[in-house]
Amino acid sequence: MATFSRELLRSLAQPAFQESLFTAAKSLGALPARRDLANVMSRGQSAIANDNAGELSKVAGELASMGYSEEAQKFALASRKAQQRSSRSEVSKELMQAISGRQPISADLESRLLDADFTPQDIISAKNQQRTGIKEEGKEALTAMISIKGFDIDKNPKDRKSFLQEASFYKLTPKEAREIYDGAKSDLKRGSSEASKNITIYNEKTNQNEEYIVYRDDQGVVQKDFIGIAERDAEDPRDTGFSTATGLKLIDRALTDAQTGAQKTSGLRQIVQEAEDLAGLPGGALGKARDFLVKDVAGLGDAYSAFRTDLNKLQMQSAIALLPRGPASDRDVFLALSASRNLNDYSADERLSILRGMLKIQEAEQRYLEERRAYISRTRDPVAIGYEEYTQAVGAEQQRVAFDQDYSAQVRKLKDLIALIPEDEQQAQQYLQVIRKKEKEFIDNGLLPASYMDLLEKEDQAMTTWNEVKTNNEIPISLP
Repeated sequence: MATFSRELLRSLAQPAFQESLFTAAKSLGALPARRDLANVMSRGQSAIANDNAGELSKVAGELASMGYSEEAQKFALASRKAQQRSSRSEVSKELMQAISGRQPISADLESRLLDADFTPQDIISAKNQQRTGIKEEGKEALTAMISIKGFDIDKNPKDRKSFLQEASFYKLTPKEAREIYDGAKSDLKRGSSEASKNITIYNEKTNQNEEYIVYRDDQGVVQKDFIGIAERDAEDPRDTGFSTATGLKLIDRALTDAQTGAQKTSGLRQIVQEAEDLAGLPGGALGKARDFLVKDVAGLGDAYSAFRTDLNKLQMQSAIALLPRGPASDRDVFLALSASRNLNDYSADERLSILRGMLKIQEAEQRYLEERRAYISRTRDPVAIGYEEYTQAVGAEQQRVAFDQDYSAQVRKLKDLIALIPEDEQQAQQYLQVIRKKEKEFIDNGLLPASYMDLLEKEDQAMTTWNEVKTNNEIPISLP
């Protein structure tokens, strides 16, 4: 059975955990040796405020030796949680250093990430982020080499050797390097003498922005002349590389992705409309749809195949988190996610439901891409560090709120039961079993589509993870 953090349960029904510890001193003040006790409790309060795991452990030990076992257990639990937060923070910093410094994510680091409650998907995402960043830098470096007058890897073996060595350093395969070379050379051939422009490139070695003037000479060769060091924003002296060549490429890509997402949504909306027309239910309810085949709807086969492929992508999984009602409470979405490869295996009613579910998921992906572009703009971070965690937190909260609204009567009864959860950890877990049993009755009787308690736990975990990432990376925004 899933368990819940005490912070979540108390936020729903009980006083704050810190307050229960702070006020414990009052109820114990009249007991013998209360001066010593008051001193220990005061130290415990300071340790909680400072999230000091070591001091909390000492306080727990002293209280236990004084005979206050219940209070000692609370401080011991607080110590363990503080230690867990500290460990997660430290390993998060190490992960970010590995990503930014192009260092391999070692097996030892992976093990410690998993111990700190990171998921295998988190680690894969970090490696993909690192790999993408390295290759973008490599493309920029290779393009600069290609722009050198007379540089030719087909005619000059030395140029070819140095070019492939540079590509290897940035983890680019010979095939990828060749594609970059051919693309850049094609641009040079099309180029001609034109007006110059200024660009800013971030120099990692000096931690400075450097300005260059870039132009094409009469032969169409790109020339780049150094101007000087660019000034930083006085209000924000940190140089994040937001205006670097690589950063601008990432920003352009985010904008292009958002525009592509909107186009895919528009195209799928037309397909759904055509299917509804063929079924004799333009925008209407299901129930008596006229049969139609996939081949009868223009582009439906390709759209469905692409949709099924996209479902395996990390981006789509993150987008699904933004569905307002969530997959478990939306029949259309549920069918779209679980449908087989052959749509003709389903009735006309079911096919329409699957198509509408596809459209809802595509709309969620469009929102994901548009909000990612906005996130980059707000944080001034072209890599969008923390956006996945931000998305999960936003999605978990809105799905829980939607669940509250859709099933208010049942949720109210569950909340009333949650309010009665006792302070004692063991008793609380036993009481949670009672709540789970009541919730299962609701689900079995069709009064709830899924577990509300699971939604609460998911939201609690997502919020905790986002707050840690936000703090560790100094992300200057909050949840909407």
